[in-house]
Amino acid sequence: MLSTSVLIQPYFDQLGAKIVSQLKQDLATKNLTGFGSSNATGRLSDSLRYEATNEGLRVYALDYIYYLEKGRKPGKRPPVDALIPWVKARGMATDDKQAKSIAFLIARKIGENGTTIFQKGGSDLISAVVSDQLIQQVAIEVGTFLMGQITKVERIV
Repeated sequence: MLSTSVLIQPYFDQLGAKIVSQLKQDLATKNLTGFGSSNATGRLSDSLRYEATNEGLRVYALDYIYYLEKGRKPGKRPPVDALIPWVKARGMATDDKQAKSIAFLIARKIGENGTTIFQKGGSDLISAVVSDQLIQQVAIEVGTFLMGQITKVERIV
């Protein structure tokens, strides 16, 4: 007899592929900050992956995806080195020295005021894809599947 978890894993594989695909599309098209798409360097999009296991689904990304959802509040500055690739990808600098200077100014501004996303109260980058509605739908579909498996076992006994 096949384990129920083996039968559920393809469902989670399909769901994981759908979530990652939608997040990649949104990174490429949504203008969360007012500075164009959030996929300037492509690193975040390239980092997106999922893992479907017997227990469920996990979606992975670089940790700064959190800041594209919630923003960064004023206070501590973000690391300048983390902003340099973004500055270069946006074509804001012609050389490394200029890129570092611009990244420093951006980091200082974020430290003083927070990010644009924070000032707007957050974005829906993740929550539009992994919504409460999707979670409810998954719970219902998996629950229905499991009930069907229990019914099959009862009939065999």
